Amino acid sequence: MAAALLTGFEASGEDEAGLSRFYGIVYESDGTRAVGEPVPGAEITTEQDYNLTGHYVNSTVSGEDGSFEMFLPGGDFKVTVMKDGYEPFSTSLKVVPGRDVNMDIFLVKKPSGAGVNLSSEKVSAELLQGESLMIHLEVMNTGTGTDTIIVEISGKMREWAS
Repeated sequence: MAAALLTGFEASGEDEAGLSRFYGIVYESDGTRAVGEPVPGAEITTEQDYNLTGHYVNSTVSGEDGSFEMFLPGGDFKVTVMKDGYEPFSTSLKVVPGRDVNMDIFLVKKPSGAGVNLSSEKVSAELLQGESLMIHLEVMNTGTGTDTIIVEISGKMREWAS
């Protein structure tokens, strides 16, 4: 479970281009409480579907101290924060023109057991025309993330029917 702490609005945060400052720090969480360690390299993306000028997307990466900053027009945004090894975080954000928005974000670290445990031997077989080989492949996700599984079969094959 990821969380965001909206720590307040500050007046006079609009720059000369009419944008408001959105800033904060990305911290690590253990899922039940904030651990307090900053998370460098987290990608923070803000997306606004429609405003007077159309679709608006902005992104930045948190610094070594976990801090981030970007300037946004007024309106409603979806904020997404992602970093390898952490659960993705998403929330909504309302930007009021002329006011800064300070939001600290807490990313939940994925369990250390997350990942794929693979134990297999290379299977090699020569088949004559008309013969078949059945291989049972069982995949279990031991973590909370997703992964890609590729099964490679070389040689000439006909289309499979099931």
